[in-house]
Amino acid sequence: RGQVFSLVVGQRPADLIKALRERGSWLFRQYDKAFIQRQAEHVFKRREQKDLAAELWKKYKWRLRIQHDYLIIGEQPDRNLVWIGRAFPYRWFAVNWIDSPRSKKIDHLIVTEMVNDFPIAYYSKIKFTETYQRAEPVELSGWDAWRVEGLWEHTEDIKGGPFISYVFYDEVTDRLFHLNLLVYNPGKKKILSLRQMEIMAHTFTTESGCPHPLLFISSALEGVTHRSKFDLTSREWSQHYTLCMSKRILITGAFGQLGEAVVLELQPHFKLCATGRTLPNDELKLCEHRVMDVTDKKDVAETVVSFTPDVVVHLACMTDVDRCEMNRQEAWNTNVTGTENIVQALRGSEAKIVFISTNYVFDGNSGPYSEEENPAPINYYGKTKLAAENTIRGGAQPWVILRTNVLYGNSLRSSASFVKWVVDSLATGEQIKVVDDQRNNPTWTAGLAEAIKLSIIMDIQEILNYGGAEFMSRFEFVRRIADIFGLNEKMILPIKTADLNQPARRPLNSGLSTVKIEELLGLRTYSVDYCLRKVREGIVA
Repeated sequence: RGQVFSLVVGQRPADLIKALRERGSWLFRQYDKAFIQRQAEHVFKRREQKDLAAELWKKYKWRLRIQHDYLIIGEQPDRNLVWIGRAFPYRWFAVNWIDSPRSKKIDHLIVTEMVNDFPIAYYSKIKFTETYQRAEPVELSGWDAWRVEGLWEHTEDIKGGPFISYVFYDEVTDRLFHLNLLVYNPGKKKILSLRQMEIMAHTFTTESGCPHPLLFISSALEGVTHRSKFDLTSREWSQHYTLCMSKRILITGAFGQLGEAVVLELQPHFKLCATGRTLPNDELKLCEHRVMDVTDKKDVAETVVSFTPDVVVHLACMTDVDRCEMNRQEAWNTNVTGTENIVQALRGSEAKIVFISTNYVFDGNSGPYSEEENPAPINYYGKTKLAAENTIRGGAQPWVILRTNVLYGNSLRSSASFVKWVVDSLATGEQIKVVDDQRNNPTWTAGLAEAIKLSIIMDIQEILNYGGAEFMSRFEFVRRIADIFGLNEKMILPIKTADLNQPARRPLNSGLSTVKIEELLGLRTYSVDYCLRKVREGIVA
């Protein structure tokens, strides 16, 4: 009754097994969303503790949605501890914080020390065993957090069970928070209780803002000089946000590596139409699909008239740099004429264009580059992308241009996955050569998709850079891939770009500064190791 289940249907068992291997990660996320929604209804449907939540907010300036049968077990204001839950079976939820911590940056060492010191200091006769612990960086309600899971044991009795901790720093309140969830229910399943408590943890918020990631941007931008036309705390902003969620979005080039990530990011919030020259031969259809060739002016016009988009996310592009160099007319037709066709088809409407550009508009002599520096492309691909940028800026439509570099991510359809090439090559014992004199900040496609979403919601008109949090050579990037995937780094050999004798010149030092987009959208960037772990989960599934 009221349970969540998934039904997977196929013609043959082999087809099912193949589909589950390829799409298992996506399928699990859909199931998990449904599970969380169902459990949230159960956890909060009866006599939610709103009075207790209001009392804690008044005292400590943080709030939490609290399950109906929870009580305050302990409260130590002088030690920054609030401990709520049930006495037996144990379902403990503790909130502990440090005001003005000496270190604002948290890493694995700080987190594990804080977590393991906590039970002896506050629970007295309980300790966390370090043997079976796992710590990993995650997102919690808009914060960059660490999640630690492991086992606890009683120091004087035969008792024990699982625990989960979240540790994160909140810049607005200048507090380092630790949320500890602990379960003891001998002979009973404990995972459901922990999952329910994690749902509570994801409702945690402070003076810095709301727990929902889309709404978190309003708090992240308090005090920031931004170019959105809205006061983010006003009713006008709330009305604008609601209106945004009803937008119709047309995506060009939607069936490639980035397109898949964008569809997954936008699909829960907007009405989408995904287009490409050919339709994918699979069942992964999360929105409406249409055939559209951006180089065909009539085709583009008919699609725009039929779908009437509020926003066009323009991803369609010829990205093979050497092919662009050798087939210049084809490159111009796809990258420039295709963009002109979109601009002309939208003329007379108020539809916005979100255009994805590249670090190749720069020469690579003095990167990383900010948005204000003058473009100087050194190959034909870069020249076509700069020409497309100018076409959009010179048109009448509102626009956002997002420049990025070295994209990588999961893809069920695209064969142009750099990470997959590295993993497949090393896994089969193949030796690979990678340049060590090209430096960038590699960009996770899911992170870029998030930037696209926020640029739509914030209703801005800017040129913005988006890339990863770390700058490194391609050689170092491949070594990181090998490390995360447990492959042999000795099979990776460094070479110089000049040794490849490629038709098109490459900018060597052309990473992109992300300071502007972080300040403007309150957007985070991600470390390479964190992103590669997420990619690994998708590929292995």
